[in-house]
Amino acid sequence: MHLSLSIFSLLFFINAGAVLLLSGYFWSRKNIRGGSFFSILLFGLAIWAFSTGVESISDSNYDIIFWSVIGYIGKVLVGPLWLLFSMSYVSVKKSIIKKINYGIWFIPLICYIIIVTNDYHHLFWKSVYTNASGMHIFERGSFFYVNLFYIYICLIIGVILLIKYFFTSSGMQKWQAVALVGCLLFPWGANFAFIILGAEKLGGYDIAPIAFTITSFIIAFSIIRLKLLEIIPAAKDLAYHSLKNGIIVLDSEKKIIDFNHAAQELIGEGIELNIDIEKADPDINFSKIIKEKKEVELYNPGRLSHWIRIESVEMTDQQKNKKGFVIIIYDITKQRQTMQSLKDAEKFFKDVVDFLPDPTYVLDSSYKVLIWNKAMEVLTGIKAEKIIGHGNYEYALPFFGRKQPMLADFILMKDVDSALFKKYGKIQINGPVLSSEITKEHYDKKDLCLLTAARPLTNAQGIFGAIESFKDITKQRNYEEKMREKVEELSTLNKTMVNREIKMMQLKEELAKYKK
Repeated sequence: MHLSLSIFSLLFFINAGAVLLLSGYFWSRKNIRGGSFFSILLFGLAIWAFSTGVESISDSNYDIIFWSVIGYIGKVLVGPLWLLFSMSYVSVKKSIIKKINYGIWFIPLICYIIIVTNDYHHLFWKSVYTNASGMHIFERGSFFYVNLFYIYICLIIGVILLIKYFFTSSGMQKWQAVALVGCLLFPWGANFAFIILGAEKLGGYDIAPIAFTITSFIIAFSIIRLKLLEIIPAAKDLAYHSLKNGIIVLDSEKKIIDFNHAAQELIGEGIELNIDIEKADPDINFSKIIKEKKEVELYNPGRLSHWIRIESVEMTDQQKNKKGFVIIIYDITKQRQTMQSLKDAEKFFKDVVDFLPDPTYVLDSSYKVLIWNKAMEVLTGIKAEKIIGHGNYEYALPFFGRKQPMLADFILMKDVDSALFKKYGKIQINGPVLSSEITKEHYDKKDLCLLTAARPLTNAQGIFGAIESFKDITKQRNYEEKMREKVEELSTLNKTMVNREIKMMQLKEELAKYKK
């Protein structure tokens, strides 16, 4: 075999060596998105470039066919590996990639077997001859176009995935997808020119491996220097678009330079890149929000959520120069609904307590009056609006004439002062319920006697308040007092009558003695 080294063939060998080194580098970093597929793709390009270089300096048909067959190892790898790389880059499920990886190599394997056994059937190359200019020409067979069609289909599907990814992402990843598609167009165009124009018009050389090599170095530069496929930027971008809160990034002129999916869902389709923020939604005064730096809650029934809260944060550099703004949009519909449900439940509870015939009041966990029902107003003569929200034992004044703990306070106290507990009077404890009587000695109004009971109010977090009610038992106690007096009278009368009987018996005994 006679070899004649040329500048063009030397270029192929340099490309092959450089790409082989790059392939090794990416194999060592195969954990990045698509890293393993990209590494094998580079290895295939190295084989393609090296075989093309040897082919370019060979002078016999046998040698040219041999190295062309070797080169097709790299060629059949390009299409499937580009598709697998694209799928991995756009985060197609690993289970799907795994299934496709099993079946995607069937046609390349068949084509390569046909290439190796071409001398027996001439399905890939009909013939190989040398033209008048000394160029070696391959006359293409039917399976050449089958292989070509399959490679192009893989490339097209990969590009479609990247284009779709462009429209479903924003920010850094959007332009990364553009860069990848743009890089593919150059070698694709070179290969297409070689197929359409033919080897004779291109000096007999297929420049596609060089074009692919240039593209690979551009992508490699982006990966190494710009971290195109690194996990951390990708994870940050994924987290950015997974946020439930809407994020809109503005430049210093208040033009939109980035936004996430949640912002588009919460604001609407009016949000676009490079437009003034005011045009995103005319119903929202973003300029006022940015200027006043205040949170604003808005009701927007025509959107995905009915209630949103918007706030603005100014971005500055290390020198405190204003660089732009970040608009944060919160979906507070569920919060509003929960607050409304709590208000409805609180109103229902107040209405129920207010309807109770017994005087009742409720303290919150900070010892302040939360509810003071109408019966309590009648009992104490104090209107609800005058006492609700008050603490410091003011609610004890109508009962004791001084500020002191009530039973409800003892419920809320973690450490109860035993002296205070005894000072209140006789207190009965029945589980969580405390009860006692406010008798005439304690009560400011001498004609009343009250039975009082208090118990805690609890939720999932524990005690959040206490409720205390009063029952007027004056009539019962007065009746009991009268009954005691009657019993005492009857007892006295009974004693008198007994004494009288005894005296009568004694008189009878004395009279009987006298008669004798």
